[in-house]
Formats: sequence, structure tokens, C-alpha cells
Amino acid sequence: MKHEPVVELKHANEGSNAGKVDVLPLTGRNPGDAFLRQEIEDNRKAERVLVLRGLIAVALVAALVVVRQVFFL
Repeated sequence: MKHEPVVELKHANEGSNAGKVDVLPLTGRNPGDAFLRQEIEDNRKAERVLVLRGLIAVALVAALVVVRQVFFL
């Protein structure tokens, strides 16, 4: 089985998906290095969002505890 090289595009605005090329897996058992790299990078971006949401949740809980302590005790 012959594998064609995958050309990765680099663009100035990484936050935009305008120039993003989705790499398809080669097979079910061996998806290929380019596909795995892309999947890992997508997962890293999703984890950054989760960390941000976690920090916001902790800040909201802390604010609720402070409000409870100040106003209801």
C-alpha cells in the first residue's frame, strides 16, 4: 500500500479553521502519523478549554461561598 505525503498548511491566524485541512485515517488499525498528530493537537485545544472552564467554575463557587459567609451568617 502506497502512502501519499500529507502537506500541512500553516497560516497566520491559527485560531481560524479557514485554512485547516482535515487528515483522514489511512485504515482502522493504522490511522497514520499525520492523522494522529492532528487528533492530539485537537485534543490539546479541547483540554485548554476545559481548564479555563474549570477555573471559572472554581471562581464562581468561591464567590458563592463568600456571599454566603458575608450575608447569611
